[in-house]
Amino acid sequence: MRASRPGAAGAVLSLLATMSLTRAAMYEPSGNQVLLGVWTDPSVQSPLQFNQEVGGNMSAYQVAQQIPLPAYNWVTGAGGPAPAYQVLQTQTNAYIALTVYPASFNLQASDYTQLGQQILNYTANYQRQVFLRFAPEMQGLWFPYGFQPYSYLPMWRTMYTSIKAIVPDVAIVWAPNTGQSYPYGQNVNAQPNAQQNLQLLDTNGDGQVTAADDAFSPFYPGDDYVDWIGLSVYYKGPNNQNINEPQQADFCGMALNNVNPNTGVQAGPSNFYQTYCAGKLSKACMFAESGAAYHTNQTGGEASQVAIQTAWINGCTMNTTMYGVFPRLKMWMMFEHAKTEYDGGVADFRDYRVAYDPAVRSVFESALATATTQFAFAIPTTLPAGVATSGRPSDLPGGQGNSTAAVGIVFQTARAFDLGAPSLFGNVSLVTAGAQRALQAATISVTVGLATGVAAMISRRAGRGPI
Repeated sequence: MRASRPGAAGAVLSLLATMSLTRAAMYEPSGNQVLLGVWTDPSVQSPLQFNQEVGGNMSAYQVAQQIPLPAYNWVTGAGGPAPAYQVLQTQTNAYIALTVYPASFNLQASDYTQLGQQILNYTANYQRQVFLRFAPEMQGLWFPYGFQPYSYLPMWRTMYTSIKAIVPDVAIVWAPNTGQSYPYGQNVNAQPNAQQNLQLLDTNGDGQVTAADDAFSPFYPGDDYVDWIGLSVYYKGPNNQNINEPQQADFCGMALNNVNPNTGVQAGPSNFYQTYCAGKLSKACMFAESGAAYHTNQTGGEASQVAIQTAWINGCTMNTTMYGVFPRLKMWMMFEHAKTEYDGGVADFRDYRVAYDPAVRSVFESALATATTQFAFAIPTTLPAGVATSGRPSDLPGGQGNSTAAVGIVFQTARAFDLGAPSLFGNVSLVTAGAQRALQAATISVTVGLATGVAAMISRRAGRGPI
């Protein structure tokens, strides 16, 4: 007797169930592979130099800019579009991971149009796939758009709709800060639209914003407005103190589960990975910024930089066991910077780099060599027409350069402004959105001779709050 066969309806349901389990996010690598990306300081080290130093082609490189887009200043390196040409100069197919920081909520349709056309230039003219991380770490007042979901959510949805209308094949990344110490000591009543924000931020309804509230859901714009989901995670010492002591082995796993490493207890009601990664099969997750800080100005008996970074490399970035535990974690972006940062107004010089110190680089290279099958590396390609092998291009479509200025003298910084306290990256005042548009309309260029010295670069991007 022949076994019974499911009917057509059952077959369709079975097929749909299978499809739902195998859906992938835009640009998600196949199988269990992970994209390994780096955010270099382009005024110090280009993506090509990083590849050469570690002996491998990273799959993505992060660059950053502001919106509205200020004109580029060839003397100081301030303003202008992100130096995405440096990603092209790796002569690989590495993704451009573009981070964009709004100067305020006062953005115009023309601002989104300009950004969309810039990204379209990357995808259409240079056949480059792009991740757009817009307004990250939106829970923190260290950004002008932070801790204000009432205004943030409509801004995000307008951005998503506007950019996708111009360049539908960009992967747009929603990337909050770690929730492990939320709400970072912030006062919602001191911000505009305090009552409207409180209604969204007070997720447990007790009339205040505390660690018992959800650090993520008030800012989530909805599945229809997100392609990838990221998280900023940094280790700066035990209990967030500037102490050179290696992290615990499961530090990054705890960050994904939103567990406070100091108490071992989940911080707030939401498990980040279970809520935003495991259950969203058409999306994927990433560490959008990450690193372990070696405090170079600390003295007396602390661990070495090699010990700090070895613990991070083995426990986080190159921890292949962790990728098995968190299979929806599909990209890791390393923060390759050294910078004076400010927690609570106290200056502390921190080195997050894995490719600068030879001993640390050796540890990274060894770990990378043993995990080659875990990562999807970039593939060599020919240099796009019109892009020089080195130096800043004089004129690229989409506003990358200025044809009247010298080539290859000044390199734009990762982000030539800071956004004020409480910032890990300085407290330079932010230019207003109106002034940004005025600068954008202006033409700022100078003739720079090859023998002319270059002015010191302006401090880069602002950072995130405690932990």
